[in-house]
This record gives sequence, structure tokens and C-alpha cells, in this order.
Amino acid sequence: MKLEKKTAKYIKTVIVILCLIAIAASLTFMIYYFVSVKQIITYDAKVIVSDHIGFDTSKETLIFGMIMPGGSATRQIEVTNKDDIALKIQAKVSGDLRGWITFDMEKGMLIGPGENKSIVASIMAPFGAGYGNYTGKVQIIFRRF
Repeated sequence: MKLEKKTAKYIKTVIVILCLIAIAASLTFMIYYFVSVKQIITYDAKVIVSDHIGFDTSKETLIFGMIMPGGSATRQIEVTNKDDIALKIQAKVSGDLRGWITFDMEKGMLIGPGENKSIVASIMAPFGAGYGNYTGKVQIIFRRF
């Protein structure tokens, strides 16, 4: 009987410790994510997969024009660090175009205070992509590092 009480108390202690660790990890992640992000710029992105090619020169959105299956296109995104500290820039793609768009910065790029930089965004339609409109969002995330 005495052994059962000690085992139950030990299990409760372990559960409490694990819960505290989980809470601490969650709080650390939330503080890092929400405090470290200085700015997020979101662009609508679009490509048309077709049997011919076409161009679009809009600077407000990331429209890659028309490309053929297996074809590619490139656009530049101009960014400015309006902060007084250096920031790390990262890019994130969502929607249909996730996995289709790559950037010339693998894990991020540093940008100094008041500095302007160009990010090259390239898209490649898979060879098996059907004809049609494909859309998504591109987020450029400015973080403290």
C-alpha cells in the first residue's frame, strides 16, 4: 500500500513537471515569434499554366504571367528596411504555389538599417501541371535576429 502511494505521487510529480516544460516551451515560442517579427508584407501571387507564354510587369502583385508546364519565370521583389536596426528577411509561400516558388536566399537574408535589397523569386510549373490559373500568397517577413 505504501509503495502504491509513492508511485502515484511520483507519477503526479512527473506529469506536473512535463506540463510546466510544455507551458514554458509554448511561451518561449510565442514570445519569440510575436516579438521578433517587425513587419510582414504579403503579396498576392499568380501564374497561368498554358500552352504558350506571356508576361506581366505589375509591381503591386507577383504575377508571373503565363508559362508552359515545366516552364519557369522570375520576378524581383524590392524591399526596404525602414527600421534603425539590421533585420533578417525570410520568405514564405502558401496556396497553390507552395513548392513552386523559390527565392535567391535559402534561409534568409540580412538587411541593414535604411537599406534596399532585391529578392529574386522564381517559379517553375511542374511538368505534370494542368492548364489553368494557380494562386497563392508570398509573405516577406522582417525579423530581429
